[in-house]
Amino acid sequence: MSAQPKPQPTPEQIERRAAAKLATAQQREILAARLRSEGEHDLAAKLDTCGTAVPLICCNCGTSKTVEAQCRRRWCPACAYAIQCERVANWSAVTRMLKWPLFLTLTVPNDPDPERIRTLRADWSRMRRRKIIASRISGGITTIEVTEGNGGWHPHIHILADCKWLAVHVPPPSPRDSPDVVKQKCDHAKIELENIWSNVIGQPASIVAALRAKSGDALAYSLKYAVKGSDLIASQLPIGPLIRVISKSRMISAFGDFHGRITPDDEEEKPRCTCPDCGESASFIPAEIAHRACIVARDKNNAIR
Repeated sequence: MSAQPKPQPTPEQIERRAAAKLATAQQREILAARLRSEGEHDLAAKLDTCGTAVPLICCNCGTSKTVEAQCRRRWCPACAYAIQCERVANWSAVTRMLKWPLFLTLTVPNDPDPERIRTLRADWSRMRRRKIIASRISGGITTIEVTEGNGGWHPHIHILADCKWLAVHVPPPSPRDSPDVVKQKCDHAKIELENIWSNVIGQPASIVAALRAKSGDALAYSLKYAVKGSDLIASQLPIGPLIRVISKSRMISAFGDFHGRITPDDEEEKPRCTCPDCGESASFIPAEIAHRACIVARDKNNAIR
């Protein structure tokens, strides 16, 4: 059975994509300028080549094409969305097996020190060992998102887990329970989760959220940007230190039954490009390198003669 032809985008879709592409490119330039104003010239330089045209040639058949260079930084406004789409594609098959998809958010107080991201990961490691997580959740995906709040950065953890009922001391709702009783049990389960998380992070109180969601929608939200480019540009805080912490931190990880299935946080791994003519994978190289190789080979042959 022949494959169905890929539908062609409409003129309106092409126009919207071009506008979105232009907007992210402008954000990238503004972000680079912001970093230079803070003296973070090395970080700004990582964005300079992103979006530039790169001629490529297939080493196998000689087919040529031109692509845009990607810096593949999680904090780049132009690359963040592509990275998110790749992660969702990588994890979608795994998360479809979730029987009871539960979406959690665990928060901590705002802090001007971006190093709070590292201690937040340690907090989650301790939380995982608590009975409420260890005995109720078989596995899941955790991601850290950072926004700006009053008085500092606001890092928080999103968790997509397979969990039927998240409580130890509160019994789960039964079919005989009235809607009021079900709501009361859910409220008490939330309080139990908040108390345990508050104890883990050493705070008198905390804010948590737990809700049922479709695994696909929750996955897309879980794997979204670690930090939005627009938030970095508009931030009242220095953004260089935050970017350095994000760059050196694992912002997404799997635990329990999900551990080891996929390693989705390797932003240095480039997606492979398949040649449309010969079908060879990872055969494209920059045309400039191919041209230099031809010159070297020609000079070598002339020297032999």
